[in-house]
Amino acid sequence: MKKSLAKIAKIPRSASQIAKLPPQQAAFLGVLDYAVSEINIAQRLFLLSCHEAPECEELKIAVTLQQNLLIRLSSSKIFEVYEETKVLSLNSSDQSVKELSSEFVSEFDKLSKADGYQIARAIRHESTNHYSTKAASKNMDFLLEGADASLYVTDRQGNGFYPFGDALMFDARLNRHGGRRGDGDRMVKCWLDWASTANRALHELHGAAFVKLWLDRYPTRKRQMRNLWVEPELTHDFSPLLPVYLHKGN
Repeated sequence: MKKSLAKIAKIPRSASQIAKLPPQQAAFLGVLDYAVSEINIAQRLFLLSCHEAPECEELKIAVTLQQNLLIRLSSSKIFEVYEETKVLSLNSSDQSVKELSSEFVSEFDKLSKADGYQIARAIRHESTNHYSTKAASKNMDFLLEGADASLYVTDRQGNGFYPFGDALMFDARLNRHGGRRGDGDRMVKCWLDWASTANRALHELHGAAFVKLWLDRYPTRKRQMRNLWVEPELTHDFSPLLPVYLHKGN
């Protein structure tokens, strides 16, 4: 199969030049690069997990668990940036970092009025970055009747999945937030709408930090347009869906 052509803009920047920046500015750029890259990867994997529902009931469950994990990871990463910038907006000794952080916190706080924020916060605290048996106990009252509590075990450990965990820690938590069983779908929509808006705010912070902390110092730096010939197995065209099952021979 032929390789695919992809265009990418490279903005030259060296680690030695970044090291000459004030320490907090260099660290701030690094953390933002790290966070945005992680979130982009998680969101890309989520999109590649959007399978049409398989006919096999067991595989439907595996697909759903995979999708849920990836969107939880993406949402919680955005929250981590907020938590860090909140500290920097109050305590950073670097004025530029403090201003950039304060602007992001201000935008993020506006989003905190949306119901999706409270959902994202609860999911981050109780079922993504932390595990809580206390929360699980509260969720039991909102567990859907007929929730699958079976264990799906395979000869390859990584293929096994246990849907009761998601049903209790994720689905039931969404129902608890809505106040009743069966409210999960509406809560998911609120959450995803919030996550999309928060992600845009984060990308704006990333761009603003690049301009203020880097580009203003090196204004002559220009983008270099590159053509990449991508192997077929690395493109969406060749392998459009993220697998949910590893074959024994892999």
